[in-house]
Amino acid sequence: MVNGMLTEPESSVSARLNLKIRFHQPMTVYALQIGGWLPLAMVSCPLLLVDRNIVSVLKEIAKCSARSDLAANHWWLEFLNSPGHTINPVLCAMEGAQQTTPSFQEFCKSFDEARAQLATAFPKAQIVVFGREHYQAAYETIEDFALRYNAERDFLIKVAPRLFMRNAERSLIGIEQEILRTATDLGLDKLSLLVIAALSCLYEDGTKPLIGRKIIKPTKKFSPKAAHNAIADIRALELLISGNALAGPSTALCTRDKYLAAFWCGIQAAIPKWQKTRMSFRVTLDEQLFPRLNPLELDALLDRLKN
Repeated sequence: MVNGMLTEPESSVSARLNLKIRFHQPMTVYALQIGGWLPLAMVSCPLLLVDRNIVSVLKEIAKCSARSDLAANHWWLEFLNSPGHTINPVLCAMEGAQQTTPSFQEFCKSFDEARAQLATAFPKAQIVVFGREHYQAAYETIEDFALRYNAERDFLIKVAPRLFMRNAERSLIGIEQEILRTATDLGLDKLSLLVIAALSCLYEDGTKPLIGRKIIKPTKKFSPKAAHNAIADIRALELLISGNALAGPSTALCTRDKYLAAFWCGIQAAIPKWQKTRMSFRVTLDEQLFPRLNPLELDALLDRLKN
């Protein structure tokens, strides 16, 4: 022991082992956790949040629909049917069923319906049960987000039409300034995840994976319902981060959205922590989010965001 650091004998040898694992089915479900994502067969977090697209495909499995990916989804989701997993459907309830902020009654109904679907599909797992006080506490989170939700919706409605078509090189900085100015005018942080997603859409180069575009899905006439869908995806990531800042079991987010998984890996969220009523975390933006920028241009963008 030297200065509080463990030292190894000089004769020790370190090695890295790379394994290629082939699963029985193509990847259709992703478990997002701090540090990246894992297949459900390897998820290490005991508490699992599920979003609406997981519950939706469970309904398709139950009625034996003709979806081409049904067998793969069924195979992967069976890994959730374990007594070692506690599954929480609160994200389904927070998103609502009408592509708009749910009322308290709609929130409770969505939670109960999602819980019933999960309990039927995964009888061995622990499915979170809410009492009256839990519904109220969870719905207060929606109410706490109300002002920011309105700002985020207005932000997307203004900037999404500018992102509908891929823009010429000479226009990029001007549109970036417009995006950041709109965010600032609406009271949004320039480093908020939704603003990063918009910039990712701006600085794509037309090749896959089109991460920001597949999250925002910009159109010429961007509707409040389309904005709601994008905000719900980003909010799920924020709640995943905040859940891991709390004392208690680590949390993962189960989703079928590969673009949300790619965005999660692109922001490299780390060190989440609560300080009184404020939650902070570190992001390290990966170049895969901005394929149109070279390393120097990406550094310049990050400086503009910080300043």
